[in-house]
Amino acid sequence: MIISLLTQSVFAQTYDMQYSITTPDDDVEHAEIYDETYAVLEDEASDSDESQLIYDCSEHDIEADTPLSTPDIANINETYTIVSDAAQVMTVNMSNVESVFKVRRMQEFHIKSNELYITERCDYDGDNSQDDFAILKFTISNGVANYTSGNYTVIKNAGHGETLDCYTYNNTYYFLVGCKDADMDLGTGYDHYALQIGRVEFSAGAVYNYSSIKRLTGFGYANQNNVNNGTPLRVAAATSGDKIVFRALLEKNSVKYVQYSTYSLSAVNNALSNSASSYISFASDSTLQGAHLSTVYTTLASSVRPRASFQGIEASPSSIYIAGGVETDAYPRIASISMTNGSFIGGVEIRGYVNQNGITVSCANKEIEGLYRTSDKIYFGIVTSISNIVIVSVNASDF
Repeated sequence: MIISLLTQSVFAQTYDMQYSITTPDDDVEHAEIYDETYAVLEDEASDSDESQLIYDCSEHDIEADTPLSTPDIANINETYTIVSDAAQVMTVNMSNVESVFKVRRMQEFHIKSNELYITERCDYDGDNSQDDFAILKFTISNGVANYTSGNYTVIKNAGHGETLDCYTYNNTYYFLVGCKDADMDLGTGYDHYALQIGRVEFSAGAVYNYSSIKRLTGFGYANQNNVNNGTPLRVAAATSGDKIVFRALLEKNSVKYVQYSTYSLSAVNNALSNSASSYISFASDSTLQGAHLSTVYTTLASSVRPRASFQGIEASPSSIYIAGGVETDAYPRIASISMTNGSFIGGVEIRGYVNQNGITVSCANKEIEGLYRTSDKIYFGIVTSISNIVIVSVNASDF
C-alpha cells in the first residue's frame, strides 16, 4: 500500500475561476440558433441531431485518443499509489431484480444511509435498443444490499446510466442522471451515452421518458466565456455541496476534447425550476451562465484518464475523481484532479481488496464501475458480471 508507480505525463489547458460572463455578438447569434435547433429536436423527437455523431471506442467506455493539438499546455505527472488491501463494504444481491433490468452490468451507484441505488441499462420499452436505464433501490443489512421487487424508477431513451448522484433542493431529494441517448455506433453495437443531464425524483414503479424531466443541454457552451468548445458526444456529472461538476466529451474540427465545468448547484436548480420549459441550454440561459465557477478544457489525448477509460466521476469541494479500468487492464485506477485547473493531485491503483471473510481478492483484469465519496472514503464498484457486484472503499487520504 506504500509503493507508488510513475506512469505517464499528460497535458492540460486550464481556465481560471471566473464569475463574469462576456459573450461577443456573433456568439449570441450562434447560441440562439443552437438553442432553437434543440427546441425543434426535443419537440419533434427527431433522430437527426448530434446524437448520431459516430466515434470510436470500446464497449467498456474506452474513449479513443486524438493527436495533441492544444497550445499553452502545462506538464502534469501522474503517480498512483498501490493499494492491495482495499475494504469490501457490501455485496449487491441481484437475485430479486426483474429480468428486464439484468441485461447489462451496473454503471453507477449512490449510497444513502442504509440504502444503495444503482443504475442498470436496459431495453425497457422493447424497441430493441438498450437506451433506457433503471434506478434500482436496495436496502443494506449486514454487508449485503438486497432488492425488493418493484423498487425501480425507469428513464426511457436516456442513455448509458453512467451518472447517478443525489442532493436536496427545496426539501426535495433529487437524483442527478444522464439523459438523451447518443446512440453512437461502436462497430459491435451501440453504447448509448447521454448528451444531457437531468434531475428526477425516485418513485417506486415510475417510468419516465427523458423528455419529460427537467434537464440541461448545450454542454459545448458550458464554460466561462459561453463559447462553443465543441459538439457534445458524452456527458456525465457529480455534485459536492453547492457545486456541480459536468464532464463533457466534445468534438471540434475532428479533435476530441474533455471539458470539466463547475457551477453553483443551487443556481442551476433555480434555473431549472424557474423555466417554463422542461430543458434549458448553457448556450442561452443567463442564469446558467452566471452560475459558472470554473472550467478545465483539454484535448482527450492529454487529459487525465486512468487506464484511458472513463468508468465514473465524483467530486469533493476542490477535486474531481475519475475512475478507469476494464477487464483488459492489469488493475483499475482512480485519479484525483484539481477542480479549478485540472492538475493531477493523486491516484490509487487497486491491486486487491479484503472481502467480508477476511480473504484478499485480486482486482487483476476486473472492471471498475462508479464512484461515491464521503469525507474520509472513496467507494467504487468492482463488477465481473451482471450479478457479481461488490462495493469497495479506499481511504481518501491515499490520494
